[in-house]
Amino acid sequence: MTDFQQMLKEIGITEGQLSAITISSEVVEFESKKYYKSKSKIQGMGVFAKELLRKHDIIGMGSIDGLVKTTLGRFTNHSEHKNAMFFTIVSGDLLMVAQRDIARDEEILVDYRDHTLNPRYYE
Repeated sequence: MTDFQQMLKEIGITEGQLSAITISSEVVEFESKKYYKSKSKIQGMGVFAKELLRKHDIIGMGSIDGLVKTTLGRFTNHSEHKNAMFFTIVSGDLLMVAQRDIARDEEILVDYRDHTLNPRYYE
């Protein structure tokens, strides 16, 4: 069983249900100085660092008004070897923060468990 399959089991949803949730959300895409969207070797599209991102750098918002996903919220892929993490902020939106240095053109990855099973709050 892959880590992705294990994560789905832990969250209690199927891959089809996750796909339906992801596709059904409105997405706002805009240019960023920190990341870009491109084809991923992991799954479909992904987001990649445009420049060296340092540990603890704020990468950007994952959602707006709790309803609308950004490029980060929609296209960031899952990995047990995450280099970033979503934190919940006061409004309920998601803020992505680098968990280690991320090299230019490296795919930005999160562990979906972090913001579904054990959300952390940004202070």
